[in-house]
This record gives sequence, C-alpha cells and structure tokens, in this order.
Amino acid sequence: MLFLGSVRRAWIAYLSACSTAGMRTSRLADQGLYTSGAFQVAGFAHVVGSLWPVNDEVCVDVARVFYERRITPQGEPGQNRRVAAALREAVLHIRQRDPSSWRKWGAYIHSGA
Repeated sequence: MLFLGSVRRAWIAYLSACSTAGMRTSRLADQGLYTSGAFQVAGFAHVVGSLWPVNDEVCVDVARVFYERRITPQGEPGQNRRVAAALREAVLHIRQRDPSSWRKWGAYIHSGA
C-alpha cells in the first residue's frame, strides 16, 4: 500500500517495478489506467516507469545512472529537461553494453513536462 499524503511538492516518482507504465489487458488499452499514470494524476510532475518486466540487475543500473545524472536540484533552471535527459543517459548506458537486447533497455519511459 502506498500513502501519498500531501503531494503538493511531489516532483519525481521513479517506479522501479515491472510494467508500471504498461497495460496488462487489451480490454482497457484505451483507458490510460496504469500505475505511472496514477502518479501523475496524484500530482507528480515526472514519472519514470517501465512498459514490461525488466531484469533486476538492469533495473539497478538504470536507477543508479538516472540518479547520478539528475543532479539539478528541484527549483533550478532546466530541472524539467534534466529529468528526461537523465533517463535517456541511463538507458543509453545499458544500450551501449548490449545494443541487440532491446528488451533490457527499451522498457523505460518518462512521463511529464
């Protein structure tokens, strides 16, 4: 269970779990009902999620590089671009190691502005 409490200052939700941005049933595919979307509705400006299950080791590497690269403090100029750029850099880091294994690095998405 997740308690969001007050999310007035909610900024980034990094959802390090399988399929947090994906739809598991085709019957609801046009509804936009998925975990990462719920975080945006709750008030988070940026949400990072995955479209399908990803290897645990890859998840750790992507999260590590994401947080290392996202060094712009909240409220600083360029902070919004930095979130998307940090995820891109993290995915490219994994992709460079194994370009043909797109299922490892292709699952990650950033939603927000």
